[in-house]
Amino acid sequence: MIQYNLLKDWLSTIVPGLTFRLGPDMLEMADRAGLVTPMQGLGLSVDGNFDRPAFQITIRGLQSQVDFTPADDANAIDKALIWGDYPHTLWGDHVIGVSRVGGSPVPNDVLDKGRRALWTCTYWFECPL
Repeated sequence: MIQYNLLKDWLSTIVPGLTFRLGPDMLEMADRAGLVTPMQGLGLSVDGNFDRPAFQITIRGLQSQVDFTPADDANAIDKALIWGDYPHTLWGDHVIGVSRVGGSPVPNDVLDKGRRALWTCTYWFECPL
């Protein structure tokens, strides 16, 4: 079973200065933050040999930063997840691969109260039972 605390800690090593926490609650004041929210996955594979749990990544940041933007952070995380070294034992389980549920990271339509943009993407793992 995936241990989301281990995933959160691993994600925090990918982009310098971007720290992740477990969702669904985002820190109110952080101008740059990452959130990992466990979600219902795709269920078992057709043959019943693999579980496919899911999670959503949310990246928050100010759009006016010169050295990074939330889009840069979201795309760096996306690349690390999609092109990771699989199969491999990670985050408390043997991970066969990670894929997106839909497309690549996209911005939410509305900025939050601090004029910070939110970028999200949902992923799923494939892990043997």
